[in-house]
Amino acid sequence: MQKEPIRVLHLLHSMNRGGAETMLMNYYRKIDRKRVQFDFLLTYQGISDYEKEIMDMGGKVFHITPCTLQSYWNYKKDIREFLTVHPQYKIVHSHNSSKSAIPLKIAKECGVPVRISHSHNMFLSNPYSLKECMRKLLRNPLKRVSTHNFACSKEAGIWLYGEKYWNEGKVKILKNAIDLEKFAYVPEMRTKMRQQFGVEDKYVVGHVGRFAPQKNHTFLLDIFCEIKKQEKNAVLLLVGDGELRPEIEEKVKKLDLWDSVIFTGVRDDVGKLMQMMDVFVMPSLFEGLGIVLIEAQTAGLPCFTSENVVAKEAKVTELLKFCSLEQQPVIWAKDILEKNARYTRMSQVEQVAKKGYDSNDAAKKLQEFYIRAYREGKSKQEGGK
Repeated sequence: MQKEPIRVLHLLHSMNRGGAETMLMNYYRKIDRKRVQFDFLLTYQGISDYEKEIMDMGGKVFHITPCTLQSYWNYKKDIREFLTVHPQYKIVHSHNSSKSAIPLKIAKECGVPVRISHSHNMFLSNPYSLKECMRKLLRNPLKRVSTHNFACSKEAGIWLYGEKYWNEGKVKILKNAIDLEKFAYVPEMRTKMRQQFGVEDKYVVGHVGRFAPQKNHTFLLDIFCEIKKQEKNAVLLLVGDGELRPEIEEKVKKLDLWDSVIFTGVRDDVGKLMQMMDVFVMPSLFEGLGIVLIEAQTAGLPCFTSENVVAKEAKVTELLKFCSLEQQPVIWAKDILEKNARYTRMSQVEQVAKKGYDSNDAAKKLQEFYIRAYREGKSKQEGGK
C-alpha cells in the first residue's frame, strides 16, 4: 500500500466555474484522495471559484504568468522553474488545448514521465484565424511531447489530434463525469425553487453558460423573443456571468424583455435551478461536448442545442434535439413549444448512468489510470537511468 498519494498536476487558466473545471471537480470529489491527489498550476492571477474547496480537500494551487504573446517567455520560464523546484510531479495533465504543447514539451525536458493533453472543445472558427493557424501549427509538436491524449468526445479528439490519430486509437475518451444525484428531478424541489424565484405559474426557459461569444446568448434571446410571442407567461433564466453580460442586458432592454429575463449570476446550485426550468436551450457556436446538456437531461429537461456543433455524444436520452443554427429563431421556438405541449417530466438518472457519466464509477476508472500510468512511467524512468 502506497504511503503517500500520487500528486497529479493539472494545468489550466483558472478553476472558476466552467465546463472543464467543473468536470475536474466532479472527479476530484469522488477520487480516493489517499491514493491520488490533485494540484493545480493556473495562469489566472485572481482567486478562482473552486480554490478554497481544492485546498480544503488537500490540494495545492499555484499561480504563474499567463501564456500570451507578450508574456510567452516568462510563462515558459515559470513552467521550467516550477517543475525543477517540484520534481515530485510524475504526472502533468494539461487542459490548455493545442497550447498544451508548450508546457508538456518543458515537462518532457524536465523528466516528467507521464504527460497528458486533454481536448475539451471543438472550435468552428475561421480556418485562417490566428487561433486556427496556431492549433494546426502546434498539433504535431503536441503529439510528440504528450504520452497520453484525452478528449471529452470523438469530435473534440479529432479536432485537436487529427482524424488519423483518432483512427489509430491514440486518443482516449474521458467522459465528463457528473454527480448525478444533484440533478435528479424532485417535484418538491421544483415547487420550492419556483416559489423562491416567484415563477410558480411561468414557463421557464433555462440556460447555463458563461456570457461569452461561444454561448451565443444573442441568438438565444432571439429564440426567447419568439417563444414569448406565443407563450405570454414565458421567462428566461440565465445562469452564469462573463464579459458579454452588459451587452446581453442591453439587448434585453431593447427587446423590452427586462421583466421576463432573470440573471442569476454564477451559482453553485445549478442542479436545483434546473428543477424550476421547463426546457433547456443552448445554441452554442462551438462546444467540445456540452456537459451542461447531460446535466439538464439528467434533470429530465427537454433540451435543444446546435446541430453539427455540439458532439453527438451529448445525446444520452431522447430528450435532446439538435437544431440548425441556420434556421430562424421562430423555428427553434416552434419546436420548443411543441415539445412542451406533449412532455411529462421524469428523472433520467438511471439512463444517464448507463452511458458512463456517473462520477462515482468514472472517478474509480480515472484513479486506476493515474496509478497505472504513474507506475509505468516511473518504471521507464528508472530503467533509463
